[in-house]
Amino acid sequence: MAIIKCPECGREISENAPFCPSCGIKIAQNIKRCPECGTISLLNSDLCPHCGYPFKQASDTPNEKEHTAIHDNSAYNPNSEEPKQDIKSKKKWIIGIVAAVIIIIIGGTIIYMQSSWQAQDEEEMAYQNLTNDTNISDYEDFLTNYPDSKYKTDVQNRMNTLKAQNDKWLSICLSGSKNDFIQFMNEFPSSPYELQCKTKIDSLDWMDAKRLNTPDAIQRYLEEHPDGKYIVEAQKMQTTINDKKVEPQEEDFIHSTMVQFFTALGTNDKTAACANISPIMTNFLQKKDAKKADVIAAMDQMHPESITSMQFIVNSDFVINKTKVTNGYNYSVKFSVDQNIVRTDEGKTFASYTVSAELTPQFKISALKMTEISNR
Repeated sequence: MAIIKCPECGREISENAPFCPSCGIKIAQNIKRCPECGTISLLNSDLCPHCGYPFKQASDTPNEKEHTAIHDNSAYNPNSEEPKQDIKSKKKWIIGIVAAVIIIIIGGTIIYMQSSWQAQDEEEMAYQNLTNDTNISDYEDFLTNYPDSKYKTDVQNRMNTLKAQNDKWLSICLSGSKNDFIQFMNEFPSSPYELQCKTKIDSLDWMDAKRLNTPDAIQRYLEEHPDGKYIVEAQKMQTTINDKKVEPQEEDFIHSTMVQFFTALGTNDKTAACANISPIMTNFLQKKDAKKADVIAAMDQMHPESITSMQFIVNSDFVINKTKVTNGYNYSVKFSVDQNIVRTDEGKTFASYTVSAELTPQFKISALKMTEISNR
């Protein structure tokens, strides 16, 4: 009993086995041996699978070929396994090629997906970078780089708004009108130029407050711009203005002092006159560093025997300024007085004067100058 290889699957089996235990193909009475190469093949094979020998053209009868295949051990070729080995090798190559193609497809798919994900990440990052961007070219670059982006419409709208803002800002940035900047902020809320608008409004309001230079104007600036650029300067100016503001009580004291002094000057009441002046006056009717004695001497000259009476009427056109000093305030006063004279000789009986006077913190006259503006 000879051992052969199953022509179907290549398993070693007995030539007398009824069937191959591996593939189930019939063996007994169903095989033949090629007379050329000795390869075992199925009985119905037309050609030898190894050398291509044509069985139908052979001169031997089928029974003879079968007998030869079964009993002629001397013709057995041990290389009869080579066809099956070639088939197995080809199958392995095919399987390898298919596997390689599958790997390439899977790898390409993964690479494509990774590339797609990376592109999406880059697009998302580019979009996020535009959040506070005011550079129009960055928006244009985004639309160029991502023409099919889901953010395309939003980016275009923001870019158009930014262009409109830029054009509007260029048209008003040098304006001296506060309303222009207020309207801009109303038209473009939360604009990149909002801080610049507020800065311009702050500057314009401060310029207006300085021009008016009144307590109300300064106070209005302080209330409207509590964190303004000029807040410190405004506070200093407010203090200065308040220091210069003459209170009603101060006006009353100054007016009373001047009325008392000129009443005494007209009645030649030296005691009352001296009670309203400082011990030394820097200037009294062009007399520098005048003492009370100098004032009394001047009053005597104003009242010769020919003048029977004299009256000074202090008008209410006071202009008062005050200056802060160590112990309070000094006061500068300008006003007018009218003089009526009754006399026995020829001479003027009426005169008008402008008066400039300085008063101490105690409301004492420290300087006085009279300039005649008319007489008759």
